[in-house]
Amino acid sequence: MSVEHVWVGAVTESSAWVRARIDGDEARLAVSESSDLSSPTYFGPDTATSDDMVSIRATGLDADTRYHYAIEVDDTLDTDTTGTFRTHPRQGERADFTFAMATCAGASPEYSGEGSVLAADRLSNHPVFDEIRRADPLFFAHGGDMHYYDLGSGSHGISGGGSLANYRRAYDDVLRQPRQHRLYRDVPLVYAWDDHDFGPNDSDRTASGRDNACEVYRERVPHYGLPAGSGANPIYQSFTVGRVLFLLSDVRADRDPNDDPQGQSKTMLGAAQKAWMEQVLTANTGAQAMVWLTPSQWVSEHEDSWASFLHERNELVELFGDTGWLTRMCALSGDAHALSIDTGGGNRHGNFPIYQFSALDSGGTSGPATDTGPNLSGRGHYGLVRIRDRGHTIAVAGTGYDMGSRWRAHTWYSYVGSTVFALDAAAENLGDIVDPFAPMLDDDGVRNDVAVSRQDGGEARVVDDDHVETYGRYDESATLNVNDDDQLESQAGWRVHLGTWPGMRYPAVSPALNVRPQVVEGWLDVDLGDQIEVSNLPPQHPDGTVALIAQGYAETIGPHRWDVEINTTPAGPLTIAHLPETGRVAEDFEDADLDITITDGGDEPWTRTDAEAASGEWSLRSGVITHDETSDAIVTVPTGAQAVRFWYRVSSEEDFDFFRFLVDSSEELTASGDGEWTLSDEYDVSSADTITFRYEKDGSVSENQDTAFIDDIVFTLAPDAGPDEPNRLDTSGSVLADGIDNIDTELLVLTEQDGPHDRALWITTDGPGDHLPEQFPFDVTMGGETARVTACEPFAWDDFDRTETDAWGISDSGHDWAETGGSASDREIDDGVATVTLASDPTDARFQVLDTAEVGDCDITVSVSVSATASGGSLAPSVLLRYVDNTEFYLVRIHHTSSGNVFLSLTNSTSSTHEGEIDGNEDSGFDYEGGDVFHVRVRLVGDRVLCRVWPDDGRPEPSYWQLDREVTEDTISTGRAGVAALAFAGNDNTDPELSFRELRVENPQRFTVERAVNDVDAEHDAGTAVALTQPAVIGL
Repeated sequence: MSVEHVWVGAVTESSAWVRARIDGDEARLAVSESSDLSSPTYFGPDTATSDDMVSIRATGLDADTRYHYAIEVDDTLDTDTTGTFRTHPRQGERADFTFAMATCAGASPEYSGEGSVLAADRLSNHPVFDEIRRADPLFFAHGGDMHYYDLGSGSHGISGGGSLANYRRAYDDVLRQPRQHRLYRDVPLVYAWDDHDFGPNDSDRTASGRDNACEVYRERVPHYGLPAGSGANPIYQSFTVGRVLFLLSDVRADRDPNDDPQGQSKTMLGAAQKAWMEQVLTANTGAQAMVWLTPSQWVSEHEDSWASFLHERNELVELFGDTGWLTRMCALSGDAHALSIDTGGGNRHGNFPIYQFSALDSGGTSGPATDTGPNLSGRGHYGLVRIRDRGHTIAVAGTGYDMGSRWRAHTWYSYVGSTVFALDAAAENLGDIVDPFAPMLDDDGVRNDVAVSRQDGGEARVVDDDHVETYGRYDESATLNVNDDDQLESQAGWRVHLGTWPGMRYPAVSPALNVRPQVVEGWLDVDLGDQIEVSNLPPQHPDGTVALIAQGYAETIGPHRWDVEINTTPAGPLTIAHLPETGRVAEDFEDADLDITITDGGDEPWTRTDAEAASGEWSLRSGVITHDETSDAIVTVPTGAQAVRFWYRVSSEEDFDFFRFLVDSSEELTASGDGEWTLSDEYDVSSADTITFRYEKDGSVSENQDTAFIDDIVFTLAPDAGPDEPNRLDTSGSVLADGIDNIDTELLVLTEQDGPHDRALWITTDGPGDHLPEQFPFDVTMGGETARVTACEPFAWDDFDRTETDAWGISDSGHDWAETGGSASDREIDDGVATVTLASDPTDARFQVLDTAEVGDCDITVSVSVSATASGGSLAPSVLLRYVDNTEFYLVRIHHTSSGNVFLSLTNSTSSTHEGEIDGNEDSGFDYEGGDVFHVRVRLVGDRVLCRVWPDDGRPEPSYWQLDREVTEDTISTGRAGVAALAFAGNDNTDPELSFRELRVENPQRFTVERAVNDVDAEHDAGTAVALTQPAVIGL
């Protein structure tokens, strides 16, 4: 026999890993889609190790395909020891499949081990292995205790303890059992050890054979990528099938002793494994459900369970919750020799379902209590877990079996999102819907005034005054059973939201099942509450796609007809806020087609290597260099990247030869010596062009491997909000400040500030302050037209960060400053300060006017100061509003009085006396000295002018207006904005300087847009409402 044993594992959608022990020098792997192995594809060859092992990967396979294989030893194909496997369905796509799971074979076995083995009574050849194989699962997840050799314990007549030879022999002995061998040849293995196959009973990191166990697992077991790296490191791993993530934990290699005191630092998994888990759980792999294999029992009072690691168990619950998996996961465990299923009701630590499928062939124990009734102890047990992905839900059905007899089952669901049943009204000239399909034009369901109360509690009322004014009052009252009165306003507001939604209401839709069989499958997936979208409607309907919610249906099935009428309500008001997903660009170096751009630098380039990896089989390794040389891998930061993390390992002369990581030219990380694979911190690359991985040597000595490795580089991208997704909060009360024709692409948008509270302005891409360019573009609606906003900036601004003499030049927003009054030499700008010197006749006002379009309402902020305390008359840096010419304007004056006080006044006259001042002045409550800076905010709403000032001493902006005046005569509708400098009569300061800083005309704002996104092409008057097309509505 040329092949002693063989098993298959680490299967993906395009590959499989076969490891075999042979009697020969060299082997190839033959793979065929035919059971007779006709026309095979060969992989390899691989030369046998000193331990007679070969390890060969089949790559480039088709997804979701059955393959058969055999080993060719020294040019002879061994057809007596063949196997089979099925590749996985494509990752991230919907897929139905079944896998098997079980644990524990060899404690007082009913079917003892056969052949020449170390301890026959610690192995099993039970018929249960045949039962699992005949079920033909996609893979078999073994949760530990594959044997009960307890290596290192000195028990069971096994000499040599936890030696490398004994760990190798243990795998050989398992595969000498005919039923186990046949199972592992024909069903790919996924395997995480527990205590008895890792070391002695209840073993941990102190086990004498720990390092050897880790080494031999890597030698013998076909496994997925091991992020802990090569050598004596843990074996945790993960993989994804379809849209289901599988996470395998190593609960032994880094485990603290069970009897160590409980505490924050006590760990079963180790810090590196938990950091890896966080990385996997936050990665965007397309997975929507998770299966976690933890060989130690999650809910148990046994000492050798998670009960001895209370703090870490709580930490994991928090991790699963924070990463969004807690309601989309289940756990598989073993250890106790019994079948048990907990639906989550008995799991006080996360409330996720737990399946325990045990024992394969070990004496029975009861196991922890569950919420489904008594467990079934004993042997001959296993489980089958069926995954059924229906798109909007993923059903995970776990069933326990006792030698082929069904024992108990539980199905849980991961809810991905509601089904969208898409119907095309114009498909192939027939259409997916049956007439009549028409909107209902009545006021049924309209509610704009809602009062709600709590039984024996308070009440709340919400009224949409604008809707009432336009359509009349539609009121409603209700008594609700809510927890407290604080919830009532939200309940009333939600009912008003539902009742004032402006879209058309379609009461019913009938899919054309009889003539369009293509829509049948979609209809069969629909549940009540799912969304129906009807597109390509005739011209008499509203533009765009109609989105509806299925509320009920009537169905008639006859010999020749299948008629369905679905009762519907609009989906629009139920489209509530969701956060956009964070994108990522990842490179794992598993193939040569890289997803990132790397430029070589230094003396030698970095290259891909399969010598070792943080996960998978490949990584990137620094070039072979000599003394005083460097090897650089310069990575271009992807567009939109915000942060980067990666795994690295360095093996160098400690403190002399270094691995370095740089963001642009800034060094962020340095490492040397012979270290393990390590997950880096997260580094900010939002403003970087490149990152560089560098290995550099000094002038002498080479130690260890003299190299550095990197793997699994992950760039986190800014969230892609999408232009029409409900993930942005709307402003309220925004209107067009100017009318536009049907081709204008620049809009002037005013956010009206006529209410009791300030209304938030739109986010910006340019100008002062924080910008959110990643949130652009987004869609707005105005007068039935949808426009796409690609940029937004304040109306005008100037930080004066330049040098000018005899004028103020051009503002930062690109507008000329026009000057009147005084002489040119009165003006200058230097180092962020714009100054007007009142060199002669200080009562002659100097105006600085921004050469912009005229505006009406606006918000302006500016900081002002005077060079000295006023002498005689007040010095008055001022804000200029609705300037038409030197005789027509509003002026808000900041009086710096000769008494050292700051007063405010409003005038619509050029007089430097109190003539034209409206209703006198107001004391701000602040004093000043020369050089003190004051911040000023001025708001103009209609002909009402408001102003507040506050000193630049760290205190916050006041919430009240110190000046509130209404212009009732000689009103001005629009004009330009700016500032002015003047002194009151009697001022006798010598050449006083009035200074201005950080001017902003914040409101209105300038939108750059693409017009007619929804094909509505129209002109719009000033005052037309502007709002998000799809605002984020906070649902209850």
